[in-house]
Amino acid sequence: MKKTQQGKSRREPELSGTSEPKFIGSLRSQKSIREQWRLERSLKSARGNISLWERNLATAEAGVARNTAQISAGQGYAHTVLQDYIEKVSNAKQMIAAFEDQAVSLQREIDSLLPDAVKAAERAEAQNVLAGQVRARLALDRELDSLLEAVRAILFERAALTGKMRDVAVSLEFDRDVNLDDRRFDALLEMLPRGMGAESAKHVQWFLGEEDGRRPCTIRNDFVVLDETLRCNNAFRYDDCANLTREEELRIERIAASRDPVAPPIEAPPRRLGEPATEVPPSKIQWGLMR
Repeated sequence: MKKTQQGKSRREPELSGTSEPKFIGSLRSQKSIREQWRLERSLKSARGNISLWERNLATAEAGVARNTAQISAGQGYAHTVLQDYIEKVSNAKQMIAAFEDQAVSLQREIDSLLPDAVKAAERAEAQNVLAGQVRARLALDRELDSLLEAVRAILFERAALTGKMRDVAVSLEFDRDVNLDDRRFDALLEMLPRGMGAESAKHVQWFLGEEDGRRPCTIRNDFVVLDETLRCNNAFRYDDCANLTREEELRIERIAASRDPVAPPIEAPPRRLGEPATEVPPSKIQWGLMR
């Protein structure tokens, strides 16, 4: 990849240009995977329609053969019925041809989504570049933390000096609330964030998929999608095997639970003969007026 010096960050690491697929779980984007799912659903529908019209064609051709034989043998005179079957045969063939063309087109689109060696190498190269930029920005965020601490120290020193100024001003019979141009800087001190680098490090760890405690997990729900990272596109189907963190496993479980129908309320078992009735607390009793 061609390197340019102009506009290049001084902390951006020199990249070797290697195209090794370091991000195995992200050889394809989530967008590509989801588009494949959509096309495969359409392809399944097209093939279902082909099967339907092939059955209709078989029925119509049987009708043509039967009525033709009957009329030729002098056993039938319903030429309109035969004509209707002939039209059904023609219509079924046209429908089959239309859905077959659609199926071919859809399969071609699906195949185009699968990367060849050249596209895979280009994607791997871009992923490595992005990973380098992510780490370079983390270095900037950590430097920002140091600069913010320096600014915070200056503001604390300024506030201490302002306090001494106020004491002297009061001794000169100024009002204690005299404007000493401190409110702007007090507000700035309150706004200064802490731990920017630490939060950035957490994001980098997540985006590059470097969290601890990952383990293989078999997906038992179809079409599950999490936020995409550089490590993995996080688009899963039933029976896929993915290396997940415990948090990701719990998120998938919550997604699965949200798709399940609401369970009916559990009814109390019927009371046996001679068994005393269960006492109902007054708070559960609903009163009404008889008319």
